[in-house]
Amino acid sequence: ADATRARHAAVMLALVEEADAALHGPQQLIWIERLETEYANIRSALGWSLTQEPETALGLVATLHWFWFYRGYLTEGRDWTERVLATGVSAAPQVQARVLNWSSIFATWGQADYATATAHAEEALALARSVDDRSSEGWALLNLSAVARHLGNPSRAVALSAEAETKFRGIGDRHGVAAALFDQA
Repeated sequence: ADATRARHAAVMLALVEEADAALHGPQQLIWIERLETEYANIRSALGWSLTQEPETALGLVATLHWFWFYRGYLTEGRDWTERVLATGVSAAPQVQARVLNWSSIFATWGQADYATATAHAEEALALARSVDDRSSEGWALLNLSAVARHLGNPSRAVALSAEAETKFRGIGDRHGVAAALFDQA
């Protein structure tokens, strides 16, 4: 049974990794619907891997974030993300930073938990800077900007999002640039 569940989790991980790249392109709606159709299977894979293969659970969480965000599953996304982080599973700093960034986003937008959002964004920022991951660095800066804006500090928010914009422009990340400009506006 475990071998079958492991194979199932691996197939779900491959699916969400393929979808992750397509969620900002012309096939976005097709991939969102495909993930929605497979969501019971994805949840099952997440639940099993959380206790049996935390590395797989971390991979799933690291790639499902845009799906959760676009579908409005912020509370569920945060729950899965926090549960994976609680396992203590380690990963490459880039993956860890990505998961922490999304935990920060879900805490900010999903539940106004600014203390957790700040702590996770700062940890993601430190990890990203330690390995020169400018994408994760940009998202961490945007997360800190969102917290600053929500807490009534617009000048700090604009400064952080402008710094994020610079990071995104430096790596040619048009989606990140758009998010940073939106944040500054």
